[in-house]
Amino acid sequence: MVMMVPTDFETDISFCRESNLQYIPAKIETNLKANVDANFTNLIAKEEDGTLRVEFRGRPLNGDKIEIPEDFRGFIALKTTPPQSFSTSEPKNDNQIEKRLMIVSDFTNFTYWNWDKRPSGMDAQVKLLDWLNVSQVVSLIIYFLLLWEIHNS
Repeated sequence: MVMMVPTDFETDISFCRESNLQYIPAKIETNLKANVDANFTNLIAKEEDGTLRVEFRGRPLNGDKIEIPEDFRGFIALKTTPPQSFSTSEPKNDNQIEKRLMIVSDFTNFTYWNWDKRPSGMDAQVKLLDWLNVSQVVSLIIYFLLLWEIHNS
């Protein structure tokens, strides 16, 4: 799970190490270690137009690096389930099991990749950053409308 939060997020994250985050359009069903630097990161080439190019499993990928806005910070979190106590009661279903997020790393930028097209402003990852800007403006408008209403009531 990847999330972005405002930088005034109050928690101790000094233990986090910054990640070199790569978002690829593939599902990899393994938890084995991989030599990502030697087999992927070190093979990335920069095209004349500034886009990035690499191959993954023999298929070409086109990518772009996105900087997270200064007001935000990205986190990588793992979903954890605390151990259940031993009891004679019936086992809980998935909706009843408590789940927690454990922050394992942070990031200030990430590279996203497309299989079949060059990166553009129409990609979901770029639109996400646009939404962060829009949401900040909407939040400010709501904040000032609430202040105005409190002041005039």
